[in-house]
Amino acid sequence: NHLPVSYKASYELIDNEVGLVPDSTDNLRHFLNEIKNAVVNPQTRIHLYGTDGIPRWYDVRLTTLETMGKSLVSGYVISLLDITDEHEKELAYSRYSHALQDKTDHKSGFFECDLDADFIERINGKLNAIPVKQTKLSMFITSYFAEVFTSANLESAKSYFASNHLLTAYKDGQRSLTSEWEIHLPTEIKHRFIRVTVQLALDPYTEHIVAFEIITDITKEKENIIDIERQAEMDGLTGIYNRATTETIIKQKLANPESKNCLLILLDMDNLKHVNDTYGHAQGDKAIRSIAHCLHKQFRSTDI
Repeated sequence: NHLPVSYKASYELIDNEVGLVPDSTDNLRHFLNEIKNAVVNPQTRIHLYGTDGIPRWYDVRLTTLETMGKSLVSGYVISLLDITDEHEKELAYSRYSHALQDKTDHKSGFFECDLDADFIERINGKLNAIPVKQTKLSMFITSYFAEVFTSANLESAKSYFASNHLLTAYKDGQRSLTSEWEIHLPTEIKHRFIRVTVQLALDPYTEHIVAFEIITDITKEKENIIDIERQAEMDGLTGIYNRATTETIIKQKLANPESKNCLLILLDMDNLKHVNDTYGHAQGDKAIRSIAHCLHKQFRSTDI
């Protein structure tokens, strides 16, 4: 109903006559060449202006009619199906997919997973130098996560990236999820920190839910944060916990039901004022640092 009568009545589909949108000119020419070359039942997609002046996408097919019982051609039928909504969804999905993939750099990785099919579609990026022996997402999680995620967060990672969890998130209206993880690559001694952004979308081709997962190495960022937090917790002179941090940790320890056997030791430095008054504050600071050094040597790392 969107097409003018001239579309149906015209034998030769000329650009100006049918109001062809320029972006599908090549498709139309290829389609006409296939007809001239006697290609059986050719088809294409073309962009046409309708009677309302609005361009729409059509699936165009040519069907050859043969005389009953003979190989003689009795005519052709050209059918046009309005696929505008479908085409625009596919185009938007394609652009979205490529835009996310283009975000990967030397610090990133990219996964594309079909959640309904439990299948890994694509892996790109430097962080993804991964020996993917399993293209099934569930098997990949089972076999590979144990090699990468630390024991403290392994089970959480398995649950978080499982298809059923992400599908539930999509059904609940979530389209973007972000999480941070500590990992240990088999080829490296040092642990890394990564940020994983999961974008969930409907694949218009299959009607399946697809997860685009962008992995970013945030090790430097995380180390800087840890250093700042550590500096805030430590005493600048001695390198041991400052008073506020010590009191907080002790309160947490005492509040823990498993902390049954604890010993609190109070130390007092005698004659520190005398050292400061006689030898100067620099020597007094040196004395305090010496005591702190002794504490470091004598106590365990698990002690406060």
